[in-house]
Amino acid sequence: SNRASTSGASIGPSTLPATARCSDATWRASSSSAASAGSTFASEVAAGKGHDIVEFIDPPSDFEPSVMDLTDLNQEAVKRFGKQGFRPGDVVISNHQAVAGQHLNNVVIYMPYFHEGELLMFAICRAHWIDVGGSSTGFGSGPVADPWLEGLQLDQLKIYRGGELNEPLYRLIRDNIRFPESSLGDMKSQMAACRLAIQIGRASCRE
Repeated sequence: SNRASTSGASIGPSTLPATARCSDATWRASSSSAASAGSTFASEVAAGKGHDIVEFIDPPSDFEPSVMDLTDLNQEAVKRFGKQGFRPGDVVISNHQAVAGQHLNNVVIYMPYFHEGELLMFAICRAHWIDVGGSSTGFGSGPVADPWLEGLQLDQLKIYRGGELNEPLYRLIRDNIRFPESSLGDMKSQMAACRLAIQIGRASCRE
């Protein structure tokens, strides 16, 4: 079943078209060809306790489900920040291989959603950025000796705190990638997809 409930609010199978809409929003708003290409993004709504509500991958991936699953991200988020460590308007960025099981170009953006003051779920969107630093652009840096040669490693960092941009982190990312307009434009499209998921979740909770 795709149904999960917390705090009296339910998100059911009808959420699947919603996650598809979020992936479509990422595709339409993306700034680079890499994030626009099919099979390069996934959207997920995950319950605050760490289990999936529903995930949408466009198109269905040939990767192992354990690789594509995004649940470990919000589990690690709660471990890192605690359930009280999130506020409305927080935006977290992560691409760390130890968590997402991906190469560093696959960057995850996620946001918390609160229902009646309690952390209910996360809206999560992963997209392939054209560049994250490292020795080359595109779909990875080829054979490398370690992840540090592949590019920037961002491990569960808040790029927005309570709706306020984390300027030092933003500048660090911008100044260490080759095409900041494209990659940071993709980040904004992922944020838009997460906001759409939260809007849909809010409407579903009211129902």
